[in-house]
Amino acid sequence: MLRIGILLLSSLLLFVSGSLAVDWDFVYEGDKLPDPAEWETYMTDGMAVSDIAEVAADGSLHVTDPDDKVMFFIPQVDGVENSTMEIRAKVLSQAGASYTILFGIEDAAVDAWIGLFPDRIQLYDGGPEHFLDMTDYHVLRLAKVGDKVTVYADDEMVIEGPIGSIADDRQDNIVFGTGSTGGTGEYFFDYVVYTGAGAFSPEELPNYFISTQAVESKGKAAACWGMIKSRY
Repeated sequence: MLRIGILLLSSLLLFVSGSLAVDWDFVYEGDKLPDPAEWETYMTDGMAVSDIAEVAADGSLHVTDPDDKVMFFIPQVDGVENSTMEIRAKVLSQAGASYTILFGIEDAAVDAWIGLFPDRIQLYDGGPEHFLDMTDYHVLRLAKVGDKVTVYADDEMVIEGPIGSIADDRQDNIVFGTGSTGGTGEYFFDYVVYTGAGAFSPEELPNYFISTQAVESKGKAAACWGMIKSRY
């Protein structure tokens, strides 16, 4: 039995290390406040990031959004036609429009936005939704091919469909944060990653959380698939 467990772990580590030939082009690990001088940021006039955001004790970005603020973080990226964005997040509260808390990929033709709620995620605007308890952390992946998207929750495909809105001459970028002045919410982003190398399923490119945990655990007797999965 021990031998089988070792073989399974070895296979996992080989799978992870082999698949990482595709690098994430953008990595934000939530352990520092986003710098408006580094990324494009759309915020309420006169507002500072620290007015509604902090780095939490677990090293994630913690945002408490009052009803009169907007704070979008918009890193510029390349290759959004076929691309993959992934976050690990949890949402404690949300009241307001579907874009009150979101993440997504934008270009000059389309927006691919995913709204986040305590009990579900939803393709913007009024698109397909998937119910899950977002008050606990989940890994969410958005894979975009042209104007079609596939959404994964904890490596399971949960939403597939056309993108729900049309952009307005925007540059290629990703976006995450707080979108509605009339909405309120409290949420955590543990990390945000992106690659423009393709629209990858979790089988083709392991999620960032599992990959980093496997690399950190490599060579340690305590490491096992069950422990890695339990970290969701």
